[in-house]
Amino acid sequence: MYGDNHPNSLAIAIMAKLIARKIDPSIQFENIVIPDALTNEIWPLYPEIGLSIGLAGHYSWRMFCDEYNSVVDYLIFAYNMYIKQNLSPGDIFVVGNVCHDSDFNDAEISFLKHELTI
Repeated sequence: MYGDNHPNSLAIAIMAKLIARKIDPSIQFENIVIPDALTNEIWPLYPEIGLSIGLAGHYSWRMFCDEYNSVVDYLIFAYNMYIKQNLSPGDIFVVGNVCHDSDFNDAEISFLKHELTI
């Protein structure tokens, strides 16, 4: 669930407990922390998709309180996360052609190939 009024997971858990207690007042609950992946992460609304629904769109990601404002910056972040998890390029499979060289300029392609050893 996501929107401008996205309730956090704590609010949903409290609501669920209230409903459960109405059904059975004897229910006991443990305090369980539910991580809310949508709280601190923002994924882009790609301009091509935004255009089709009347919005500008952007190429900005926010992950772990850091912002990545280009596809190149996000790819560097993503590959660095793979490296931290001991994944190598051979462990990562791309299904379909999700990215075309024409999406990047020559300097970006050269940088990515050098930086990410792909």
